[in-house]
Amino acid sequence: MDIYVHAPIDHQVEAFGQTYVEALAAGIPSIFTLSGIANEFIENGKNAIVVPFKNSNAIYSSLRDLLSNSDLRQQLSIKGKEDVSGKFSLDIMVSKLESCYNA
Repeated sequence: MDIYVHAPIDHQVEAFGQTYVEALAAGIPSIFTLSGIANEFIENGKNAIVVPFKNSNAIYSSLRDLLSNSDLRQQLSIKGKEDVSGKFSLDIMVSKLESCYNA
């Protein structure tokens, strides 16, 4: 996958939104709206591109920018992986899931 787009329509639509974590952990340059957990760790231009809610023009423009800028794609890919590896590593997520089932 070259670019991932996930654009919920408001800030409360996603409860946790694993989709953000999974896309960044896979190193996929991403375009998001800030909904659910994205508010806690997604930073525009640092680990993803952030667009306003319900703004297809901003999504399109961001797609064009990413497709034409390999340096930006690489930067977002690297930083996205780094940001989720410590906070949402597979070991941490599995451990928390096991805790839920063992409780």
